[in-house]
Amino acid sequence: MNEVIKICKYHGELNFLQVIKRGEGRRCKICVEQSRKKHYSKVLTIDEIKEKLKNKKCSVHGRLLIENIHIEGATIRCRTCRLVSNKEQREKYKDKYKKKYIEERRENVNARLKEKRLSNLEEYRAYGRDKYQANRERYAMLAAARRRNISLSYYESLIESQNNLCAICGNEETRISSRSNEITRLCIDHDHASGKVRALLCANCNSGIGKFKDDIQILQSAIEYLKKHKDNPDGASSS
Repeated sequence: MNEVIKICKYHGELNFLQVIKRGEGRRCKICVEQSRKKHYSKVLTIDEIKEKLKNKKCSVHGRLLIENIHIEGATIRCRTCRLVSNKEQREKYKDKYKKKYIEERRENVNARLKEKRLSNLEEYRAYGRDKYQANRERYAMLAAARRRNISLSYYESLIESQNNLCAICGNEETRISSRSNEITRLCIDHDHASGKVRALLCANCNSGIGKFKDDIQILQSAIEYLKKHKDNPDGASSS
């Protein structure tokens, strides 16, 4: 590793770590860096740009005009080609740099946020309480949606499609909450076997089909029973 593989006239003997491979040869790393800085820090005049453009030609877009170029120090590039190249590079290394950013920055960001929260604990708690009170109904709906494994947007679409009416009886909810003394939301009815959400029901209809265990035959028997006794209100069998 410390073997001398090149002698620079400015920086003397160089080992493997002090050189950069260029084609078949090697160059001094310090000289290359200095040359690069000098090149990209140079500011071209208008006359110099015009002179360079006389012999400058893009392989894709042909002759270049001043308004179609991008200048990086003493280098002139086609603006369109540069944009395309940058986009391709971003797409190519997007996942790599995203992963690197997440791994390297997440800890630092979380540490800074934690420190900020701890130094302003009461302020953050007050902000959280105010935010919850201002959006209490929405948070409750979000919790209900999560319990049934559906999105809040899907839950809201059910309410809108049913006009906030029960899917069975077609009435509004009348149940009063024991905590807030306000009318509750419609129940999210679901299939107990598959867990799939079916529709929104009022508390009475939801408990009714629940007590019948979602059994169609029992419900059909109940319908026949009601029909029979509606036709014969006295309960006596006809002779």
